[in-house]
Amino acid sequence: MAEFKYSITASISPQRVKPGETINLTAKITDVEGDLRNVVMSVPQYGIMEYLRPRGDGETYTMTQTVPWEAPAANYELRVYATSTDNQRGPQERVTLTVT
Repeated sequence: MAEFKYSITASISPQRVKPGETINLTAKITDVEGDLRNVVMSVPQYGIMEYLRPRGDGETYTMTQTVPWEAPAANYELRVYATSTDNQRGPQERVTLTVT
């Protein structure tokens, strides 16, 4: 099985929100070695996992999400990574979301 590799950058906007507000997450995946299946955002401490949607250029993936009303004020580490068609997980990028 060949190693699944790529370069990833991720950003979130806005970085500071209140419960009920909307965030936009963007990931750019380049230099892919292997067959990319999905791009995923996870918040491991809460068991949250969502898929980003591809945009037309073949490198950009995005997600729009509403912060749950019951989310406690805290800094949340979001992990963004891709998976291959044979279920390998590649490198991840971490972004921080602050809920106030």
